[in-house]
Amino acid sequence: CMANTLCSVIALPRVLYRMAGDGLLPTWFKEVSPTTKVPVIGVVVTGVVMALFTGMSDFTALLTVTSMASLLVYNFVCVAKLLLRDPSALKPVGIYTTASFA
Repeated sequence: CMANTLCSVIALPRVLYRMAGDGLLPTWFKEVSPTTKVPVIGVVVTGVVMALFTGMSDFTALLTVTSMASLLVYNFVCVAKLLLRDPSALKPVGIYTTASFA
């Protein structure tokens, strides 16, 4: 479970960087260090937030929340993969195709 938390901490600055590139976050998350090519602001913000959460909460509760969030994300990815594989799965089935809601 600690490996999962470590991977989340390592991946989050890159996610913030990409979201800033798409315009979903402020552009200062897009700034990259010229020497290391790492999004430094994202790393610092992620580290501070994780340190605050770790310092203010019970460790076992934090691990439980991390495990639950990982399972939730895994389920989202599985459903998204199924929907991308078969887009017709988004169409309503059963009584919803014949009933009118107008």
